[in-house]
Amino acid sequence: MPHISARRVEAHAKVLASSLMCACSIADAQNLLANPRFDNGTAAPWQVVEPGVGLWNDLDYDGDDASGSVLLVNMSQSSQTRARGFIQCVVLDRPSHAFRLAFSGYSGSGQVSGTLGVAMYRSAPGDACGVSQVRFATALTTTTGGWQTVERIVRMSNDVDAGTKIAITLEAHKEASTGSFGGFIDNVVFESVGLFAGDFDLTAIPVEHALVVESH
Repeated sequence: MPHISARRVEAHAKVLASSLMCACSIADAQNLLANPRFDNGTAAPWQVVEPGVGLWNDLDYDGDDASGSVLLVNMSQSSQTRARGFIQCVVLDRPSHAFRLAFSGYSGSGQVSGTLGVAMYRSAPGDACGVSQVRFATALTTTTGGWQTVERIVRMSNDVDAGTKIAITLEAHKEASTGSFGGFIDNVVFESVGLFAGDFDLTAIPVEHALVVESH
């Protein structure tokens, strides 16, 4: 696994202003996202949210030459900021009240403190899909110097109807008001895990809890 230095992140950040791309593909039958692995040199159909934050990169979690990831860089000069690089909107095809968010993240050492995240926003009936809606959950990773895969189960208080619009965003969170924080996101998953019954209840999971399932 190559070492991804802060210098490389900063070099890619300079490209963002002139080389923004959007991206999307199907990872498996359950994943509701298109192009979650950023294959074939593109992030499309993911859409750019904030210009200058994200772009496609050839660094791939699996080392696949035909695939890649997206690089996000937060260069805000304010503290406690959330820079959103890409967004993809999903329309649910069936009702559900539990969802799974997961992704693999990689951030280089030598940067200011920060986290990479995948967030879920639910739109109200009749509203457009987007980040102006309610943010229900974020899966976060703080790893440096290697890939880390995290996942988060999100249980809604009420069933989410078929036809509901869900926005999934890829984000870089930075704590300090100086410096920059960036990293790579790959293998993004958003899937419905159905309508639970009986004693299986996920309401105890904290809002910002993420379970680390793999590191390499």
